[in-house]
Amino acid sequence: MISSSNAYQNNTLGDTSSSTSIPKISILLFIFGALCLDINFPRYAGIKTGNILMLLSLAGSMFLILYKRSWRLPSPVLSSANRLLVLYIALAISSAMWAPSAIEVLFQATLITTTLICAATICRADYLIFIRYIYFISAAVAALSILTIFISTDLAFQPFSSDDRPELRGVFEHQLRLGLFTGLSLALVALTLLNGDFKKAFPNRILVIASAPIVLITFYMAYARLYSLFIILSFIIAICFSRSTFTKWLTTAAVVSAVVLAIIYQPYLESLLGGAGVDTSLTGRTTIWLKSIEEASNQPLIGHGFAAFDSPEYDWMWGGFYRPPHPHNSFIQAYFENGLIGLILIITLACWHLALSAKKLRSEGRYSYTLFMTTLLVLGSLTGANYASKPAALFCIAILFISAKIYRLEK
Repeated sequence: MISSSNAYQNNTLGDTSSSTSIPKISILLFIFGALCLDINFPRYAGIKTGNILMLLSLAGSMFLILYKRSWRLPSPVLSSANRLLVLYIALAISSAMWAPSAIEVLFQATLITTTLICAATICRADYLIFIRYIYFISAAVAALSILTIFISTDLAFQPFSSDDRPELRGVFEHQLRLGLFTGLSLALVALTLLNGDFKKAFPNRILVIASAPIVLITFYMAYARLYSLFIILSFIIAICFSRSTFTKWLTTAAVVSAVVLAIIYQPYLESLLGGAGVDTSLTGRTTIWLKSIEEASNQPLIGHGFAAFDSPEYDWMWGGFYRPPHPHNSFIQAYFENGLIGLILIITLACWHLALSAKKLRSEGRYSYTLFMTTLLVLGSLTGANYASKPAALFCIAILFISAKIYRLEK
């Protein structure tokens, strides 16, 4: 008879035969590839080299899996919510027929498809290996970002700060993404501590202890205001949903009530916050939302085409002052680019991801890593480009965790 502690350890490590067939270097390459989408690599002839590096990294990841498994690729986990994501990708590809640039549509769809297939393949590996590499890559990114301060302050800090204090972007294209990545890595480490997984996730604890101050300083200097709030809220929700059924329902009711009350009393809240000196426009985001919705309503059913928002064809919308690369809301972007059909698909996908992530799974420990990542993905999509946009690191990493949960729930 297997003892309960041994059973828990076996569950934590997942299916040994499946997880050991995924080389650790493949996981490292996937996470690095995802991060290439946000790192400030140079552009040549208008081509973002980070996208090319991402494809090369994911191709290398898959090649090593094939080599490890004697050229037999395990079937990607394309069931459950991943099927809906496949449907959205198909919708995005079909929009090439009316989008400003069919080539851009097909290229961005290729990035998302490659991400999904690779994530749905390496998801068999242990959650704790994902977290280990996410943290150590964030520590390297943090150290390099601080180093850029001594090389070039123009490179190190955001060119136009939305606040009085300088905002560190380091090796990233934008400080929000730097703050997001370093912050989520710290939160994942905190969850391993609460789950009692820290020693298994980080056999060399000294490296974590030594590097944590650098990651924390970088997170603070990036000043990712809304993303910092979303990280904290996602962490709290992951904790609350590990409690009793009553606490789960209470947390859900509290979140829904807060959203409903905010909508009902929006004018009063804006007046109250404005009087307290709070920027109720969210640094201009509300203006971008209104303009984006207005233009999206001219093509409400099928939208303007995937990856169309930052096309030069729509530069006229912004009057030459500030040209946003995206609407700063993934659901508005889904409506703008793929119409009501795309919006409904993305909302359904987000709800499915949340419901899936909230399911109890012993191999995740008491506090769900997937629920934290999914909640952060959904909240981050309210003010940033994550769902329904050109892929970013948060989306890629969240899809990895979600695919891992699907795989374990269906075993």
